[in-house]
Amino acid sequence: MHSPDVIVIGAGTNGLAAAAVLAEAGMDTLVLEKRDRAGGLSSYQAFTPENHIPGFRPYPGRIGNTLSKALGIALPEQPSVPTYGFWENESYRIKSVPDLIHAGSVLKTIVGVPLEQSSLRQKSAWLTPALKKQAKKLAQWMPLSSSDLLDELNLDENQCNALAVPPSTRTFGAPKSPFGALQLMLHEPELTADGHAPLVQELEKVAISNGAKIRTNAEVGQIFCDTNGLHVMITGGEPIYTKFVLATCSPGMLKHRLLSPVLTHNWPPVRSRGTCAVLAIAVDRLPDWLGSGRIRMSPDLITQERAFDHVKYGRIPPLQSLEIVAPDGQNTVVIYALQTPFNVNGGWTQSDRESLVAHILEQIPDLNSNISARQLWSPPDLASEFGVPGGHLLHFERDLDQLLFPAPDCLQPGVYWSGHFANRELGEAGIAGLLAARKILRKRNRKR
Repeated sequence: MHSPDVIVIGAGTNGLAAAAVLAEAGMDTLVLEKRDRAGGLSSYQAFTPENHIPGFRPYPGRIGNTLSKALGIALPEQPSVPTYGFWENESYRIKSVPDLIHAGSVLKTIVGVPLEQSSLRQKSAWLTPALKKQAKKLAQWMPLSSSDLLDELNLDENQCNALAVPPSTRTFGAPKSPFGALQLMLHEPELTADGHAPLVQELEKVAISNGAKIRTNAEVGQIFCDTNGLHVMITGGEPIYTKFVLATCSPGMLKHRLLSPVLTHNWPPVRSRGTCAVLAIAVDRLPDWLGSGRIRMSPDLITQERAFDHVKYGRIPPLQSLEIVAPDGQNTVVIYALQTPFNVNGGWTQSDRESLVAHILEQIPDLNSNISARQLWSPPDLASEFGVPGGHLLHFERDLDQLLFPAPDCLQPGVYWSGHFANRELGEAGIAGLLAARKILRKRNRKR
């Protein structure tokens, strides 16, 4: 059996970026992907022979110059799109909030301090005097709920309703949940785009041209190290020995499945409760109000709070927050239903699925009458198809304790970790994979 220099688990954005860098550096690189194609949650997903959606990322990160320079190519950047609110047949532009943008930039600087500086005391040593001054304001804001912070910022009702929506995809909370302000600050500086499907397509080409091998339909069951060396076990298959393993999956998958409990017993609980369903539909024509951009249908804060109460108790809410994207160039609509329970009382039945679709479409004018095809992915569908525990599209809940969780640099000799949770890239696509690949290359070079 061939033994590569490095095995990358997962062919998502980070896995493909890492594989491209490792293969270019001369390492024999094998990528193992559970699904039948690369790209993970960011790949194109066909739901009819003629229609597809550009992935399942409601808030894809930008593509930074760092990754493009590392690979020596210009990577395709999806243009950012404006976000509009739409409620009771009226649309309005969702305005940016400078105070939130500035606070979010400061917060990301603090959270993004290198992982070796894992304690708050160590992190504070990296802060400039200006950042320390802003940190006092952050300490006042972070414990607040999102509704309390929005009230403090003195925004009008429509803006408050719309800005309170994104935190529901980040963590298991509602407008009045404590620490919701943290999610507002982290989200506000981020740009939105249709998705990263063009990026993962290009990264796959680059990785293969650099010499990496991508093996699909190869689900990893566990990572082992025995007297014969480090290896991974393919579910229903054979062990593959290697010098290095780079896991790009979620922290929950690592803790509860891939690694020995001895290695992860001191990790804090990893929460990843997803509350987002995705409905893709093909239409004969797009409604006039649905142009290029992202449309957010956000009921008032009390209704959003009630919707979350339904989620907590395993019920489909009659009214929930929606984000609607019409990818450019096709009559396809992607709808993110942002308050959908993972576990429905009695389990998800076909009746429950039809009920959810009906509730979603009832909220959207001029759309239900001209649908030619549709497909729904509930949170359990996302969990089983993509291997994301809890069906969480970002792999984990972005609560403060999880953002500050000191993710280990090296899980065990030869085993490294990269992903949306590790390396704290916080919005820059593929950078976690790049950073992890560089750590492996430094380790390899020291051994020579």
